[in-house]
Amino acid sequence: MTPEGQEKEPKGSPEGSRRNPEGLQKDPEGLQKESRSIQAYSCSPSLTAAMVRWLKRGSCSSRSSDTDEGNQTGAEKKKTDLPKYQQYKEDYVLLGFTATNSDPLEALCFFCGERLANSSMKPAHLQRHLKTKHQCPVGKPVEFFKRKLSYLQCSQKVFQKATTTSGKALKASLAVSLLIARAKKPFSVAEELIFPAAGMMAEIMLDKKTADQLKAVPLSHQTVSRRLSEMSADITDQVVNKLKASQSFALQVDESTDFSGQAHLVSFVRYIDEDDIKEHILFCKKIEEYTTGEAIFNVINQFFSEQELSWKSCLSMCTDAAASMTGKVKGLVARFKKVNPDVGVDSLHHSQRIISVKENEVTVAQNSQ
Repeated sequence: MTPEGQEKEPKGSPEGSRRNPEGLQKDPEGLQKESRSIQAYSCSPSLTAAMVRWLKRGSCSSRSSDTDEGNQTGAEKKKTDLPKYQQYKEDYVLLGFTATNSDPLEALCFFCGERLANSSMKPAHLQRHLKTKHQCPVGKPVEFFKRKLSYLQCSQKVFQKATTTSGKALKASLAVSLLIARAKKPFSVAEELIFPAAGMMAEIMLDKKTADQLKAVPLSHQTVSRRLSEMSADITDQVVNKLKASQSFALQVDESTDFSGQAHLVSFVRYIDEDDIKEHILFCKKIEEYTTGEAIFNVINQFFSEQELSWKSCLSMCTDAAASMTGKVKGLVARFKKVNPDVGVDSLHHSQRIISVKENEVTVAQNSQ
């Protein structure tokens, strides 16, 4: 409500525009409408033109200020998005710190070996570490800190060289152990014969220093046994992983005894590896009990359980014609049928193999004549 005796001023009058010019600046799109209203209520054409120019100038300045603010905020965002990492300076040596080779750089104390994050690579933080944890070096000359840094660098080189030497010695130990296994020699032959012979040849052909380096190769009886066990476990893992990837394989098992009378069960497996069919030994395990169908099945079942192999993936099995293998009630084949009724069974007679071997010998003898 307006007070009595006073008339309400029109929105587009010059008086209203003078009282609230900011309201018109906030609506630049309505400038044309406002200019028309000013011409309608104004008495002086020159005054009207001046007001229109003033309004247009104010709208342009407001738009330019908005764009400048937007550009500034975008530039500030780009600057804040980039991570800022502290750089190492040579003066930090006087504080007992050097830089690591990591990305980003980290501060490494060459008194205690402690690493500080990149954000802590500042003089105040480094000096606080030096004063709180290492009070003795405080106030020492520059040569003292440089000498400590050189000690650290020398120790790092020695450690790296020792690591490289130990890696080569390990590789040599594995190679010699593999040769012993392929030659079927006792494990003690490395320590009793190979090791002294290699050292003697190196000393004669090269020098004593090279012969002393060969002493770093571990070739004791226990070491050779451990190396072969590790290689055997690794080969088994590779074969099992390929069987799981193939999802189907054929099994061939046979039992035999060694010179001490200990029964062993040997198993071979045939599987598809990519586009090729491969055959590999799966395991060779002792049979602690009698060589019955149940004992043989328990050995195979235990191996399948340990390696998480499925009986459903075994599509075929080949055995000899022994009763413990082909028995219809208690044989290995009968127990295979219980866990996988779809398995195919094939028997290979030892007599057939002996006949084929003899035929090959006769053929070779005839061709030699």
